[in-house]
Amino acid sequence: MSVNRIHIIGNMGKDPEMSYKGQDGSMTVTKVSVAVSDRNDKTNWFNVTAFGKTAEYLNNYGRKGRKVYVDGRMQMSRWQDKEGQNRTSWELVANQVEFLDSKSDNDLNEPDDI
Repeated sequence: MSVNRIHIIGNMGKDPEMSYKGQDGSMTVTKVSVAVSDRNDKTNWFNVTAFGKTAEYLNNYGRKGRKVYVDGRMQMSRWQDKEGQNRTSWELVANQVEFLDSKSDNDLNEPDDI
């Protein structure tokens, strides 16, 4: 049996960026970076990608600096750049997102999580 699951709590490093993918452009995708500090005050950055309703929630209520919990799985991508160098990147594909800071007056209709 194999398990690929990760949970992080950190602060959004930038406002989310939403786009539409797929052949018909109907798949909502939102990307954001999340900073997580360890016990030694070293900051690790996670590239988070969400799809569908989770992507819409993250885009609608997320903003730079918000404290967020993300549950998901790690996914690796490999490719060759223009110079022929092999490149690797990791992203956290979100299954669930929950904001942990207090809601602002503008976000009174925000659901607790998705």
